[in-house]
Amino acid sequence: VAQFLTEHYKARWLPTDHIWNKTGERIVVDYKHASLEKLVQHGLITNQELKRYQVAAVTRNPFDWVLSKYRYHHKVHQTYHNTPPARLPAWLRGHFDDLSQAAGMTFERYVIRNYSRRTDCSVHRRYISLSGETVAVRLLRFESLQSDFEQLVWQTAATDQAIKLPHTNTSRPTASSWQEYYSPAARHIIEEAFAADLASLNYHWREAAPVDTAQ
Repeated sequence: VAQFLTEHYKARWLPTDHIWNKTGERIVVDYKHASLEKLVQHGLITNQELKRYQVAAVTRNPFDWVLSKYRYHHKVHQTYHNTPPARLPAWLRGHFDDLSQAAGMTFERYVIRNYSRRTDCSVHRRYISLSGETVAVRLLRFESLQSDFEQLVWQTAATDQAIKLPHTNTSRPTASSWQEYYSPAARHIIEEAFAADLASLNYHWREAAPVDTAQ
């Protein structure tokens, strides 16, 4: 989505690069994954501006999201595991050890370690919610992102331009369905941890895996 917007509508990232803490050791605002709360807290946008904009966010089935995150850890670790610490990309240095640890786990162990006995794992609340304010957010489902984004552009940009989103950051499983990666125990853990998202975003365990998606 970001690639399409920058190429076709002169969009830009906000912020344009990571914002680091005072010591330069930790990213406090990730330019690719900043929440609305973080953008407001750091003066990058105001609540009033947000209310004037068409705000859209991509949602994803939590079961699929957790697996994709796990596989991304493996992908990054495989790319950089032989790189000396001083030569790691700046964004990676602060948490490469945690990433390496995750990459050394089975998927079930990863789920147990990160999500067991938790009931507060809401991706929606983490990235979209804004304390004390109500902002209208149009949700685009990752599973139907091509058509959802197409409708958004047609309605907000008043155009009937043909839209084809590029496929980037591919770390999708090769199996036909993400359900194949979950044991009954791992499924139960994610159902409890992401109960709020599963209910409010209307996602289900038996939902089919995406067949035509972009990121």
